Amino acid sequence: MTEDELLHFNPLIAKAFTQFESENDTRTADVMREIVIAGLKTGAAPEKIYATIKTGRLLTKDNMQFLTPAEIQEWSDAAEEYKMLAACR
Repeated sequence: MTEDELLHFNPLIAKAFTQFESENDTRTADVMREIVIAGLKTGAAPEKIYATIKTGRLLTKDNMQFLTPAEIQEWSDAAEEYKMLAACR
């Protein structure tokens, strides 16, 4: 499977990434593409990949201290959104 096929294999992630691409410059979209592909290749939970795309933030235990409660909640809400959308499929 090519990286493009991998990126578009999950329709929810593909749609979120397409939206991210349209809202950001090429350089930012390219960086996010690499993050998403790395997450997909390593088996990261799809809701975490989706939340990263939707918020533009990669949430980790180490960087949570630098985010506001609202930013953390936004990321958590995006992860929950993925779970709800996936359950409806």
